[in-house]
Amino acid sequence: RGVQMSPHINSLIFPRDMMTTFNGVPYINPKANFDLVYTKGIQSPLGEGGRILKQRNKVFVPTVQDHLASDPRYEQHIRSLERKGFEFGYLPWPLAVDAIPGQREYDVAPSDHLDRAAAFIRGKDSKDYLLLDENYAQSRTPRVGSYSHVIENACYKLDVTPVVVERAADSIPYALNLEQFTDGTVLMTGGDPALQEVVGQLVGDDKVATTEVPIVYYPVIRKGGIRCMTLTTSDKIIQK
Repeated sequence: RGVQMSPHINSLIFPRDMMTTFNGVPYINPKANFDLVYTKGIQSPLGEGGRILKQRNKVFVPTVQDHLASDPRYEQHIRSLERKGFEFGYLPWPLAVDAIPGQREYDVAPSDHLDRAAAFIRGKDSKDYLLLDENYAQSRTPRVGSYSHVIENACYKLDVTPVVVERAADSIPYALNLEQFTDGTVLMTGGDPALQEVVGQLVGDDKVATTEVPIVYYPVIRKGGIRCMTLTTSDKIIQK
């Protein structure tokens, strides 16, 4: 609303989760409360951008299960976009850790937001890379089995190189929740030199922009990083 967006838009949703654009068409998160006549968009589960990792016509999406399996639009829209030339790879759901404030307890549950544990970028060599939090890449659950096997198959299908990023106990939370712009520049949190070095090797050090202050507390409290807080899309969503 501070940038003249429609007052009807759900202010509780991250900008990233408002919509995803495919071939210039906004696929809108039904929970975002957009006026579809005004935006000329399509209501779709694919509009929840935290689920989607996209580079041009290559798209990683979470496997079809749970609430995604109960919404027929999810697979219908994927099939429709495949017919338009998009390629999709299915990735297992990251395991999200939710800390309970004031207690030493925590809950672990699958999350369909892939950008919590992975980033999809294009390198200076014009090749595509999927950066993976090592904890995500090494996960194993009774339902999925080895995550690494599923991830490798999805990357092979899309001709994408997986890159497992080592994480330490003091690494910045959600540091892989980063954004790459059309000129190749990557915007990411500061304070994570190991990840910054990996990204710099792939896109070029001159194409890495970091925040002056590391984004630490916001990910812990709101479970979102810098990518969640950004959205590049059509000016059709601006209130005239």
